[in-house]
Amino acid sequence: IYRLSELEERRLDSFVEQLPTPLYHLIRIEGHTDKDATFEYNVQLSQNRANEVKERMTNFGLSNTYTTWSGENKPMNEEITEEEKAKNRRVTITVER
Repeated sequence: IYRLSELEERRLDSFVEQLPTPLYHLIRIEGHTDKDATFEYNVQLSQNRANEVKERMTNFGLSNTYTTWSGENKPMNEEITEEEKAKNRRVTITVER
């Protein structure tokens, strides 16, 4: 799933509202997945996740964003438990100077 839940939308909106205005830095949005499914599917899924966040940020007028996607290549853990898998299904946002 790559659509933002209502909770995720509120968290993202709060993050964006706290950014300094005007923002002269680039914002990198990187999508990630767990290792379930095929590599190709996970690359597409991570791209969709990153693009979903970028679209929401663009609605706030942030045009200085770009996306990358890693699929399953950058796990935060070994995915032994379902909780660990869930942590690997994420989007990270980095404000670059």
